[in-house]
Amino acid sequence: YTLGDVELLDSLGVSRPLQHDISAQPGAPFVSPLGDLTQPSGGFKWRGTAGLTAMWQGFDATVQSRYLGSITASNQFAANGLPGGPNREVPAHLEFDLTLGYNATYDQAQFAGLKGWRAQLAVTNVMDDLPGIFFTNGNSVGTAAWNTKYGSPFGRTYSATLTARF
Repeated sequence: YTLGDVELLDSLGVSRPLQHDISAQPGAPFVSPLGDLTQPSGGFKWRGTAGLTAMWQGFDATVQSRYLGSITASNQFAANGLPGGPNREVPAHLEFDLTLGYNATYDQAQFAGLKGWRAQLAVTNVMDDLPGIFFTNGNSVGTAAWNTKYGSPFGRTYSATLTARF
């Protein structure tokens, strides 16, 4: 889309596996690990991304969102540290990221053959919304667990990049 001198780009992605049944061995019943965080081949039933980028005279700004549906964490430890604890529901998670950048390109090479450069500032998890977390031994004294499939426990992070083209 174009609004005057501003070019807008949008993106949308949604996924939902329809079936993912697995059998441990021939003749064993098929089970679906979908929606179970602790299964090696388990995964989210719903996930999605949406984004909007605006570009104007070398400047660009992008807002990106990531959604992960709720998921079950099974096979937890009980308060006594033994297996058999209750399943835990980890709530749905939504994050927003922001990226600001500037891109310069030269018609003729500049100092030391520089043909262009790009500067970028990124803020990941702008709202500082932490993913769901739970204690694997059933109480708040044990080991806190999170899964990289679900999100980062660091909250909001910042990064800056400077790239040169020669």
